[in-house]
Amino acid sequence: MAGPLQVAALVAAGVTTLACTGLCASAARGASEGASASATSLTASALAWGAGVALAATGASRAWHRDRDDGVFGLARARGTSPTAYAASRTVGLAALLAAVVGGGTLVAGLVGVAASPAKNALAAFAGLGAPLAFAAAYAVVLASVALAALGARTRMGGYLALVALLVVPDVVARGLGDALPVSARDVLSIPGALVALRSGLDAMSSDGVDLLRAARGAFVLAVVVALAFAFSVRDVRRAETEAPS
Repeated sequence: MAGPLQVAALVAAGVTTLACTGLCASAARGASEGASASATSLTASALAWGAGVALAATGASRAWHRDRDDGVFGLARARGTSPTAYAASRTVGLAALLAAVVGGGTLVAGLVGVAASPAKNALAAFAGLGAPLAFAAAYAVVLASVALAALGARTRMGGYLALVALLVVPDVVARGLGDALPVSARDVLSIPGALVALRSGLDAMSSDGVDLLRAARGAFVLAVVVALAFAFSVRDVRRAETEAPS
């Protein structure tokens, strides 16, 4: 059952989607053929770094200890589920929730933008859906993995600090260095930067067009992050199983 913080995050996601849907519809009526795609990308970012982070944090907070204390571990082990399979199922479940919220909201707002576009811009608006939806899908997998690795076995405050350290600090450093770093370096220094690289590289409506090398660079960094985060989660599941219930 969802707790009050999760309910609040879902309400925030609904409000954000509604507001961004209006923005997409308004932008699509303009003369620029890329306006709807830009508004859809903004929708994905707003949902991801607002309600999405809140949902990931509340869903992952002390997840392994809660599952152990509630007997979920015992039931899974009785059915022959390995720690690796258990961590994977937990990650997939949280990723599915994030994908539904971020990806679903982005899709709704984007389709409204497509419908509101003039006939001459409708095809471009539809093509502009691809990059934001790819961003949302990658975000869901990455944030689910990182949130469980950071928050699953720590205290609530310790987990939140770890999550901030993983998501915010590298991005602030990269932004602070600004033009001193080439774009290729900024793409790999932080999780938000790698997600932007993936989205920008796949954005057919950007001024630079599709840049598959940049998209691949971002995807590689995100894949490494997911692999490392999952390894930490499996380790934490094994540790939680051997600890006495709190």
